[in-house]
Amino acid sequence: MLSPSSSSSSLDSVFDRPNSRATTPSSVLSSLSSHKSIGGIASQTPVTCLFVQSATVDADFLTLAFNTYSQEGCLGLCVPNDPNPRNILPFSDRKKTDATLKGQAFRVSILDANQRSPRQEDVDLSTSISTFPNVAQHFKAFSLAGLRAVTSTPLVGGYIVYTLERPPFNYTPLSMTPGFTLSKPSGGNVPTLEEWTNVWATWDLITLQMIPREMLYQKPIDLRHKCLFYIGHIPTFLDMLLCKAIGGSASEPQYFWNIFERGIDPHVDDPDHCHSHSEVPEKDEDWPILETIVSFRDRVRSRLVELYNDLQTGKRRLTRNIARTLVMTIEHEGFHIETLLYMLIQRAGFGTLPPPGFTAPPWEMIAQQWDAAPAPSTSTIVVGPATILLGHQDSEGDDAIPGAVEDVDNHVFGWDNESPERKFEVAAFRAEWRPITNNEFQAFWRAQGADCSRIPGSWVYEDGEMKVRTMYGPVSMEIARHWPVLTSYDDLLVYAQSKGGRLPTEAELRLFLDSYEVGYEGGSNTGFRNWHPVPATTGLECNNGRGSNGGVWEWTSTLFDTHEGLSPTNLFTGYSTDFFDTKHHVVLGASYATIPRLASRRTSLPFPLSFNTPYYTVKMATSSADGRVGNRIENYNGFWKEDLGREDDGAMEKRLDSYTEVVNGYYDGATELYEYGWAQSFHFSRFYKGESFHASLARHEHYLAAQMGLRPGMRVLDVGCGVGGPAREIAQFSDATIIGLNNNQFQINRARKYTARAGLEKQVTFVKGDFMKLVEQFGENSFDAVYAIEATCHAPSWEGVYGQIFKILKPGGVFGVYEWCMADEWDPSVPEHKRLAHEIELGNGIPEMRPLRMAREALKTVGFTVEHEEDLAARPDPIPWYYPLEGDIFKAQTFWDYFTVWRMSWSGKLVTHNAVRLLEWVGLVPKGTHSVGESLKVAADALVKGGQTKLFTPMYLAIGRKPTN
Repeated sequence: MLSPSSSSSSLDSVFDRPNSRATTPSSVLSSLSSHKSIGGIASQTPVTCLFVQSATVDADFLTLAFNTYSQEGCLGLCVPNDPNPRNILPFSDRKKTDATLKGQAFRVSILDANQRSPRQEDVDLSTSISTFPNVAQHFKAFSLAGLRAVTSTPLVGGYIVYTLERPPFNYTPLSMTPGFTLSKPSGGNVPTLEEWTNVWATWDLITLQMIPREMLYQKPIDLRHKCLFYIGHIPTFLDMLLCKAIGGSASEPQYFWNIFERGIDPHVDDPDHCHSHSEVPEKDEDWPILETIVSFRDRVRSRLVELYNDLQTGKRRLTRNIARTLVMTIEHEGFHIETLLYMLIQRAGFGTLPPPGFTAPPWEMIAQQWDAAPAPSTSTIVVGPATILLGHQDSEGDDAIPGAVEDVDNHVFGWDNESPERKFEVAAFRAEWRPITNNEFQAFWRAQGADCSRIPGSWVYEDGEMKVRTMYGPVSMEIARHWPVLTSYDDLLVYAQSKGGRLPTEAELRLFLDSYEVGYEGGSNTGFRNWHPVPATTGLECNNGRGSNGGVWEWTSTLFDTHEGLSPTNLFTGYSTDFFDTKHHVVLGASYATIPRLASRRTSLPFPLSFNTPYYTVKMATSSADGRVGNRIENYNGFWKEDLGREDDGAMEKRLDSYTEVVNGYYDGATELYEYGWAQSFHFSRFYKGESFHASLARHEHYLAAQMGLRPGMRVLDVGCGVGGPAREIAQFSDATIIGLNNNQFQINRARKYTARAGLEKQVTFVKGDFMKLVEQFGENSFDAVYAIEATCHAPSWEGVYGQIFKILKPGGVFGVYEWCMADEWDPSVPEHKRLAHEIELGNGIPEMRPLRMAREALKTVGFTVEHEEDLAARPDPIPWYYPLEGDIFKAQTFWDYFTVWRMSWSGKLVTHNAVRLLEWVGLVPKGTHSVGESLKVAADALVKGGQTKLFTPMYLAIGRKPTN
């Protein structure tokens, strides 16, 4: 029977165990952070080196060789790294012996104490990439032999030299880790007791050997619990789920269930708002002591061992419920291994101890290798189009179905958010081969003003320089400059937008990873091969672009949310559903501390992540051909209930929270239809008899510019600029310099093309941005004037967008707006009124229609002095503003207007309907464009009705000024 504890229960031996590699003295930490060679650690340079002729190494051979020849805890291994290596000995050696083990011939060299490292002239820094197939095979063999490569040094002659050690724990590839079974070999993922023992060894090393006693009652991160909580939480969670699965009472002391059941998960931006969690003692003296917690841990582990013994002897049947419990509890511990390290790294170097039994990296040497590593020949790759499956078929609700209760073998269990399998069509998009690096983000940060109060959580300003946190203490930015930067979603979103890019969706990033990520078995930096990130290796032609992202989780723009068919877990209630709050995003990938069972299951997602969690990176994406994002058009109509009777406050709140996706999904599909059926100016206008349609649009724009007093020399922002029609017209009318802001890359690309064609690119420019975050992008007091033409109706609140506009205006600056509003006579309690607003929302990408009085109040609330306001639609014009939508060609004022009006007639709609359907079928427009076109027809009818009944206006004009004081 296996022992239930992977480490000694004696606290003296846990905390005071002598080990030459178990602690790093302060002098070494100082050396680590100053980018100098680390002396005094013998295991970095092997005494004995084996020279092997075969490029393929066997795990059994490595195990026996290490047991036989290692000295001072390490062994050198020199193997061919080239099909035709030169026969060289790049070391000075005192003694050479030829030997054979397991049929493998090799030479044993005892190295000269003064030259245990290869000569500098023999080193080829550019050829050792862990994800190259030959090197990956070596790493796989090392892991199967329980070994770890401390260094890997490529040589000019076509060899590679590894310094190997046997760490306290080691993970084998998932394909070589069998699932627990009672009969034939299983392809499932129920953990064996041996796998549990390895995870326990990892957890115990971190919690009992890296956290000094004085840190147990400290919070490395203020928004989390004290370190001691997590030492008690892991066995408590296991105890509770075991009781739920097989019965029985809580292990003693039973009150641990009250204080250790659930950790704290606050909103990063609103720490007072937390999800349900355990009430913990406030005073240190009221917490249980560590010895008591470790004893409790051992009792719970014994309980688990007893369960495995009962399963093996047939005393208890292996049901899906028990199997799922075993999977969830071991993976829960795996998740917490990572999240606890994210906390402890905040104190590394001056509190948290480095990992004992793992040799500290020789930073200077490996930094030189990273500097010399090849880069992709091109920085981006076009991915897709493709059909991709997310998730897998594994519903907890099926566990109790008769006939399936014991269907365990070959079944892969997961978490509720992984099931069921869903199909997505991913349009072609362009992505960066590699995540944003520390060096790239540092350049951006310095260009933004180098505010040390706003740096990534993985950085620290120390001794007058910026450094990067590691479990060995902070290291120089020079060492870590090629690593992926680890920071918040918001930080990386701003970075991507500044470069004209965006963050990928979950489906897009999943497609990229499926295509180019090699995983743990392919040499990636996961499963504790290192205790820090490394540079990414994707994008090299010699490996068909395949490689690793460096050992990090990557943000996506996809909100962590429910999906059709999701069956919430009853084993760990609230695990996913508590975080469907629009504050958490999906991340994909795996970090250097992700155990292989989680890193290698493509459907697994880590704990839900608040968007300001600072320890994840991103691979920047842009649209490939035109800027549109796959699935966004198709997903657009999903934000509305088809049946208005089923429309509730929750549906509207979801649209408001997801306004960016709502608006982008709409304009990805509607933009070309607008240009075809309307013009490059996406707005309405008043009409005079005999005035052409396009002339009326221009006059409407001129009127706004005149009311605002725009003139030469003014710096003006167009909020929600569309494809730039109004910006170009107003620039020529006023001679002002105009910046168009848009959150839709497809429209920005078209705006730039049209502006260049008009020769106005020096006077009119366009940037990607969010009008709810203007201050963040432009800073306060930065514009003379701002206008918005039928755009801010897309905002989740008028106070929010008007408040941002107020702040970026200089004192005395002016804001002009044409706003879409429901009339004050509109009453949402009247079903006909409610339906009218709903149809306008659906057909125009508007999260919520609001009455005119709210716009007026919002302007005043944020601080504007309203100098002029008027509903231009209320003027007694002989030709109504909505006449082009009626489709009555007899109302057209000029010959060319007949074509514009005809497109909205029944015959014009029929032609457009069939043409768009055909274009979508042959792939010339994205999928979902036809559906958006159908929504536009609904909108047109609703807008006409709204105009006829005077319940809607698209031209509430307001001119507001920011006070000079």
